[in-house]
Amino acid sequence: MRDYDESKRRQIFADNYRRIRDHNKEADKGVHTYRLGVNQFTDMTDQEFSATLRNVPPLPSSKRYKATQFVEMDEQPLDETPDSFNWCDKGVVTMVKNQQNSPTCFAFAAVDTIESHYKIGNPREQLLELSVQQAIDGLNDPTVWRDGGDMRDVYRLAMRPTGGLALESDYPYIDRPGPNTVAQTRVTMTNYCGLDTGDEMALMGIVGTKGPVAVGLHINGQKLRDYESGVFTDSTGDSNHAVVVVGYGTVDGRDYWLIKNSYSDTWGERGYMKLARNCHNVCGIANDCVYPIGVRPC
Repeated sequence: MRDYDESKRRQIFADNYRRIRDHNKEADKGVHTYRLGVNQFTDMTDQEFSATLRNVPPLPSSKRYKATQFVEMDEQPLDETPDSFNWCDKGVVTMVKNQQNSPTCFAFAAVDTIESHYKIGNPREQLLELSVQQAIDGLNDPTVWRDGGDMRDVYRLAMRPTGGLALESDYPYIDRPGPNTVAQTRVTMTNYCGLDTGDEMALMGIVGTKGPVAVGLHINGQKLRDYESGVFTDSTGDSNHAVVVVGYGTVDGRDYWLIKNSYSDTWGERGYMKLARNCHNVCGIANDCVYPIGVRPC
């Protein structure tokens, strides 16, 4: 949480702006494939921004998926996967949300994928905005507001026969522990599938044929904070952050994953990022992936 000493904020902003300017000068010379820019985080120190990121590392693969390993892949051979794809163009991706000051990215990523897969699997239904706050409160774990958590915990909370998620309008996000009140659930799910092999071609097959996928990134926190546009290629990582892969493509000869973040549409490319694809699994993009199955109305 930021204190609002104006002189302190001005100095932090100036220091960060200097780094942004130096990076972009190098980008102009072709040293980088992405640009940094000023946004709502520019007056935050690296330490303050890290409080919005997950402090818990991904689970070991032996504890992650068990029976929910990737069971559907044989139905969609990779040669049937399109060369580029964007679920936003299909009208199944909700608006970019804002996690504000808490490391709740894991819940936003999980809920975003449930919203999309609900619409994909039920095309006659409306595209719904579901409650991230309810998902977090339902975990009954106050440490997630400090350290973050795991997308699979949100999926398990939403699974039938007793689980489900309410509408955002009925249980809005408040960026702090809520009362965990009863709200009418509208959407539930059967199970979830995962990928933890680091295989980007397998991830492409999932995204191109099944739907958006929640992923955990191991990423440079300072560069993530300042990202503005272009294909992010920085493979150094000091922070964990959960996002959603909603598509993939190629621009200027560079393959990329289209990433939906939860920093509002004032960050990045209107809330999105292009992350390098087929680039040695940059940021561990294919190491910690999960998506819901059997999403339907309650």
